[in-house]
Amino acid sequence: MPEAPPKATNSSSTTPQQGGENGNGGEKSNATRRGRSPTPDDPSQPSPSFHELVMLLEEISKKSDKKRELLGRFFNAWRKDGFGSMYPLIRLLLPKLDNERRQYGLKESKMADLYISSLKILPGSEPALKLKNWKEGTRDSAGDFSLAVRDVVASRSMVTHPMGHTIREVNQLLTKLSRKGSEKAEIFNTLVQSYTALENKWIVRIINKDLKVGMSENSVFPCYHPDALELFNVCSELRKTVIDCADPTVKVVTASVNVNHPFKPMLSKRIPTARDVVASMENMPFWIETKIDGERVQIHKDGDNYRYWSRNSTEFTHLYGATPKEGSLTPLIHPLINPKAEKLILDGEMVEYDPATKEVIGFGTVKTAGGDHSDSTHKRRPMLYVFDVINMNGASIIEHSLETRREMLNSIIPKESEGRLQILKHTIGTTEQHIVDAIDEAIMDRQEGVIVKNPRSAYIPNGRGEHWVKIKPEYVDGVFDSLDVLVVGGYYGSGTRGGHGVISSYLCAVRDNTSKSQTGKKFLTFCKFGSGFTYQQMGKFSQRLGPHWKEYKHYRDNPWVDIVDNAKMRPDVIIDPEKSIVVEIKASEILANSESYASEYTVRFPRFLRVREDKDASSCMTMSEVHRMYREFKGKLSTRVIDTNLTKTKAKAKQVGPRKVIQAHLLQAMVGDTSVVKVETDLFKGQVFWVVQGDAMQTKGELEVLVKRFGGKQSQSAQMDNTIVVAGDNGPGVVGLKRRGDKNIVLPTWVRDCVKELRLIPLNPKYMLFTTKETEKEFRLIMDEYEDSYTEPLSTGALQEILGKMENRSGLVKRKREEKAQERAATIRTKRLNNLEDQLDDIHGTRSWRLGSSRCREGAQACGNDDPKVLWTGRRN
Repeated sequence: MPEAPPKATNSSSTTPQQGGENGNGGEKSNATRRGRSPTPDDPSQPSPSFHELVMLLEEISKKSDKKRELLGRFFNAWRKDGFGSMYPLIRLLLPKLDNERRQYGLKESKMADLYISSLKILPGSEPALKLKNWKEGTRDSAGDFSLAVRDVVASRSMVTHPMGHTIREVNQLLTKLSRKGSEKAEIFNTLVQSYTALENKWIVRIINKDLKVGMSENSVFPCYHPDALELFNVCSELRKTVIDCADPTVKVVTASVNVNHPFKPMLSKRIPTARDVVASMENMPFWIETKIDGERVQIHKDGDNYRYWSRNSTEFTHLYGATPKEGSLTPLIHPLINPKAEKLILDGEMVEYDPATKEVIGFGTVKTAGGDHSDSTHKRRPMLYVFDVINMNGASIIEHSLETRREMLNSIIPKESEGRLQILKHTIGTTEQHIVDAIDEAIMDRQEGVIVKNPRSAYIPNGRGEHWVKIKPEYVDGVFDSLDVLVVGGYYGSGTRGGHGVISSYLCAVRDNTSKSQTGKKFLTFCKFGSGFTYQQMGKFSQRLGPHWKEYKHYRDNPWVDIVDNAKMRPDVIIDPEKSIVVEIKASEILANSESYASEYTVRFPRFLRVREDKDASSCMTMSEVHRMYREFKGKLSTRVIDTNLTKTKAKAKQVGPRKVIQAHLLQAMVGDTSVVKVETDLFKGQVFWVVQGDAMQTKGELEVLVKRFGGKQSQSAQMDNTIVVAGDNGPGVVGLKRRGDKNIVLPTWVRDCVKELRLIPLNPKYMLFTTKETEKEFRLIMDEYEDSYTEPLSTGALQEILGKMENRSGLVKRKREEKAQERAATIRTKRLNNLEDQLDDIHGTRSWRLGSSRCREGAQACGNDDPKVLWTGRRN
């Protein structure tokens, strides 16, 4: 008889329980009301030994491939033994998701002091230094603070066997530790006097909210209940998820997102080519939105009460305001929301807005502006871009299409307000060219990129599918010749760039030194750029060029420059060449221009690098140089990241648009704007880095920012002898450097490892993409053939690598010996074959013999050959 389908319970209306370790607080869940599971804080329920959990974690850390099997077995045993709710267990397995315990306020340095005090260790002694200098690591601890604690406690503590502490007791201890004003020294005394060294190791990891075993909700929840992960994605509450999913045989209906319950927002997937993006949209019309550089936020409205959560479910209501009468944002947006929308959940992006310049500042300073509750009308303030509605008047609408949700959103916010609340606009696209053109516009407006959305798609909490796709213009530096062009005009900013006389993008020209010019003018417009420079640099441009700008009226008024005088390309202001500046720009590709500029060519995605103080109008790039670059790069440059080809086969690609496209090298990431990066340490002080390319883990821009954060200086060349050249692979630009052979090329792994250990790690072959002959000689002097340094201590990981090399080397030697033995055997067989052939020649003279039948087999076997079809021919001279 087939089994009946599991009963379903609706988890959408459950109110989460609040409270500490010993209190229930709040309304009980559906699961609790039905009596399936007692409350997690019921002291009458038995609790298993914490040491059993420690042994489980130890086993998982050694057998990561069996993680789910081990967890499932432990969960089943818990249920079988009647230990009640698993919330006390799962909050220890997923400490990052435990939002009921406030932050402990304990970094490793503070915990080291507490352990030194509790263990009565003398400051400056070896155990004390091991705890204080845990980042340096040893062969055993390898830079892991919890392992250093384990070793030191094991050598000093009298507790050698588990004392039977339960999981409930550990939770109570941690809750006490998290309370403000708690006696942390007393708690750490308990840890060293009542818990083993191994138990201390895992308690430290729980306090740090990182068990270091590769476990997350994605691996734990499926072992607990088939619907647990889906429920957590829509509620982001660990207690609620565990309680409502207590019975794995009962299906939990989770397809709803509810007001005052934060959820995991829908995410966008990165797809590298425009062709693939169009395919992911099922070749149907799609929406293109600007990717806003802000902080993702969800806004929950319940009458006049508002709550704000980040994408990680961190609440920031105290910054923006819980009611229309308080906070830096709620009083501004409440009047703009339709009063008929009593309950709402909005999804959007929070940015900082400067009312003085009408500019959007973007990511990084939003919380600072949010925390300013003063009444000044000129202060910077938070601004909200809304792009989706998830719940309307208490009904979850995530299953409705994006198109339908947007119609609802327009009715919720009938009137927008610049600098306060705006609905993020979109355009409708159908082709690859629409996407590329949108990226062009995003770059000119100094935005991150674009988001392409399927208007027919539902909202999937924590989903990262092909319904939402992000594309950023990313380049590869150091490979495509830069261009020195003359600034001849400017365009006032609009939208997020702001207006009020601020020039936000610049029209550039090249010098006409060819006979092709029909007008006899000296300069031909070539491109315009609006990215690559900071707002501070924009201000410097304004100070330098502002006094010399003239209103552009008609092209006839400016005989020295040829401008395409249409509504799209006509500049707002123009400047005489002798009063202007030459700028160096980079771009992604050269285009055969036909309509936008006076020159024969232009470039795509131009980006500002620097002002050329050593050049004036007479020494900027000429039309002949542009033509040469077009001719040399044609057909030789690497494929673009934004690929507009319709096919990747060897057949000729179909042309998209009216212009010829010459593929150029794209940067893996825009050069990081390090001018606003705060230097955190002097780790790389005095070191100059040229990051040519990034790798799979970090882009070029991200590596540059990392170097700056830790005190290093940037360069875009290796002119200085001490420049550290960094590259992740043998891509464009690296091949030429290797061919020159005079510069070591270091892998980005070295930079990351230095940051991880907070010291300059001596170079060794594993960190090298390319090594000069001089450096190879140095390596041979300081390490053996297995790259084991004579002076540097080994970490556990490095030791394992060396043992692996020795094992591989041993196997290689064995294989070579076998190959030589086979060669010797083959030589012997050949000699025997030749001798037998000579003997037959002597016997039979000039006659030709075909060995067959039994004689053939005997002859072949005598020579070590089992093939009876061997043909021998002998002739006598």
